[in-house]
Amino acid sequence: MDIKEFDTAAYRERVKLWSGTLKWWVQARAFVELCPVGIPYMRILDVGCGTGRMAQVLTKVTGHPITYEGTDVIDICDPDLPFTRLTKSYLPFGKSTFNIVIAHHSLMHVADPEHLLWEMKWCLMEGGAVGVAVPNVWFERLDFLEKIASAHVPDPTVKHRFARHDLERLFRKHFIHYEIIPHGPRALGFGPRENLYAWATIR
Repeated sequence: MDIKEFDTAAYRERVKLWSGTLKWWVQARAFVELCPVGIPYMRILDVGCGTGRMAQVLTKVTGHPITYEGTDVIDICDPDLPFTRLTKSYLPFGKSTFNIVIAHHSLMHVADPEHLLWEMKWCLMEGGAVGVAVPNVWFERLDFLEKIASAHVPDPTVKHRFARHDLERLFRKHFIHYEIIPHGPRALGFGPRENLYAWATIR
């Protein structure tokens, strides 16, 4: 991972703006609410945490305090939250450390998403859950009219784009129990949904 490409003022501002929107909150809440029933919301790792706003979403959905840990290659996380800055291309956490490990719109930014998913599983306790959210590439391709109208600027740090079968392939290699859930508005009103959410458990 070339960490320097993320450590720019433009990228930091982009992340702050996006995570401060109502749309981000609605998507993040929907993602968390799909976490498999019965998983204890205890110690949670947020990979690619940005500002750490996901901690608020998790607390709101669970209705009780959580133990949250954020990690990212840039340090814009809320200073009141536990945070580990990534300086290498691996997660600096021990085996079976967290009950839930999530990557909300961050998997597409890494050079080797399959390896990151393996590391997320490595950090997971037995009975825990891994959750991933990524944009649906087919929504992006069909939603070009809106992008033209809004003068959309592509994110140069995106290295991978995922269709449902791509996410299925990744999860099938590492998990027996998983589910891929398309979510959000449809492209052109009737096409593919905007995001793909995936949750897997170790039983």
